[in-house]
Amino acid sequence: MRQRAAPRLTVNGTRRLSAEFVALMTGRAGWVAKTDGLSRVAQLHLLGNAAVPWQATHAHGLLPFDDSPFPCIAQVGDVW
Repeated sequence: MRQRAAPRLTVNGTRRLSAEFVALMTGRAGWVAKTDGLSRVAQLHLLGNAAVPWQATHAHGLLPFDDSPFPCIAQVGDVW
């Protein structure tokens, strides 16, 4: 765990969401928000897309594969 202050939720003086805060909450602090040449909107877009694989991996781990009541779900080791 890091011992530093979290970035502000919004951009100073506005009600706009801060890309630095979103990066921290998605576990990608410093990956996108410190990139020169990207607008705040572009940074938020990239951070939103980066969260999808992380969430999908977690959700996949929650699925019941043994004696699954959902026969359409592929089993681990199945070849597609």
